[in-house]
Amino acid sequence: MRFSVPTIATVIVAVISSVTAQSPCTTNFVGTPEQLQAAQQQAIADFGNLFLVQKNIQRGFDLFIPGEYINHNPYATSGRQNALNILVPALASSSLTFTNVHAFSGQGYGLLHYRMRNGGSSTAVMDKFRFVGTCIVEHWDVGQSISGRESNPIAFF
Repeated sequence: MRFSVPTIATVIVAVISSVTAQSPCTTNFVGTPEQLQAAQQQAIADFGNLFLVQKNIQRGFDLFIPGEYINHNPYATSGRQNALNILVPALASSSLTFTNVHAFSGQGYGLLHYRMRNGGSSTAVMDKFRFVGTCIVEHWDVGQSISGRESNPIAFF
């Protein structure tokens, strides 16, 4: 089997890009405030993609939540493994889908805003995360049920 130099180069670039696009977070970020802001924006976008689009919760946690994890959800206790124990099986359902996914960051926080559908129910969700460097260390969330009968035509999104 023969490979051309351009083919090998293309494969190498693709592998490097996939690794750097989702590199592990760091609590010891070195750079300007602007560079940190950009790195946190990339981190929340990559985490949101892994978590909500790919539904690869374990990889999202491995890359962006490697240690301490404070959870303010009233139905889940703090701790990285506690969150994984709940989220991995819960999000494995094929009937659970996420759309309208948006990621934002600023001043050391990241936000994911999205629509969650599970069977016949639909919820607008906002997850707020606190960063240390580019690692997620704390989480809050809110959700609003979507009935389809809201009087505001631009409600939720």
